[in-house]
Amino acid sequence: TELKRRVDVREADRFGYEKIRPAVMAMERGTMPLASVDDYAKLCLMSKSYFIHKFKAVTGKSPMQYKDALVMERVKSLLKSTELSIGEIAESVGISNSLYLSKKFGKTFGCTPTDYRNRHKYR
Repeated sequence: TELKRRVDVREADRFGYEKIRPAVMAMERGTMPLASVDDYAKLCLMSKSYFIHKFKAVTGKSPMQYKDALVMERVKSLLKSTELSIGEIAESVGISNSLYLSKKFGKTFGCTPTDYRNRHKYR
């Protein structure tokens, strides 16, 4: 994904990529959809504050910004590749409210999920 490309592994290793890798992998796989920063820090055997510091040093984003970006990319993918409703997509990515998903999607990409789907339906 685009987020992976932004992290040069050699440069990231300087900042401790291997230390935060369990959290990054869990976020990318979506295996802990309702996890908090505390949960990810525990997964990496770190305190919350040290985890946030290391995560931002490696990725340039806070853990929740990174996770939100991954979720929005999943939503885009589902909009293009499925006929699931916005509510079903929201549920599948761990968001309980489809209105919240629509607002978040709009802020991130500048259009509604429905508009995005209609523009990318046949591509």
